[in-house]
Parts: sequence; C-alpha cells; structure tokens
Amino acid sequence: MALSLEKRELIIENFLQGKSDQEIAILIGVDRSTIYRIRKHYQKTNSLEPKPIPGRPRKYNERTERFCKKSILNGKSNNAGELSKLVQKSLDIRLSNSTIGRILKRQNIFYKYSKCNKKNSKKA
Repeated sequence: MALSLEKRELIIENFLQGKSDQEIAILIGVDRSTIYRIRKHYQKTNSLEPKPIPGRPRKYNERTERFCKKSILNGKSNNAGELSKLVQKSLDIRLSNSTIGRILKRQNIFYKYSKCNKKNSKKA
C-alpha cells in the first residue's frame, strides 16, 4: 500500500530536521525500510511522488468495466465472447475473452466463455 503524500512530507520534514530513520519510523508508525526507501527516492529525484507502476498499461478503464457489467446484467450478452464483440463494436476496444472474464470477476459476476467452433482443416 502506498503512503499518502502527507505522510511522505512528514517523513522528509523529519529527515531534514536531522532525525534518524528509526526515530521517524516510530513517530509515523511505518517500518524503517519504508522510511529509508522514501528518503533515498527523495534524495535522488527531489520529489515526493511514488515511482510509476511498472508494466503495460491497461487497455480498459472504469467506463469499460461499467459497460461490461451493465451489458451482462441487462441481458445484452450471455457470455464473454459476445461481450467482447459488443465492447469492440460499441467502445472500439479489442478485449480478449480472458480480459472480459477478469473484468467480470472483479465485478463479482459469473459468466460463461463462448465455445469456439474450429473446423478441422486437415482431413485424412
């Protein structure tokens, strides 16, 4: 869990007053390693903002999640495959069935995956 900006400011204020990491940790109620990490980040960047979250950004946002939930509950789609197509058509966002499943799981909605009808191209 990230510390609030107020706590970060308090950590740096106490550090600039010459208090040790241990004293600051006891004062604020966080682990000493957290104080050390925030202090080092401040010394390096001169900023209290936390590091950016690594990894690929999400393709969807809260609006997409609300759209998925509403579509399932209103009966516009019965499974993740149909919902994926509906999202692409309505919001112009391509999401896989697995991503749709994760969105719905986060919303505590149970769903069905659509079955893919693959034709055998090789016949003996």
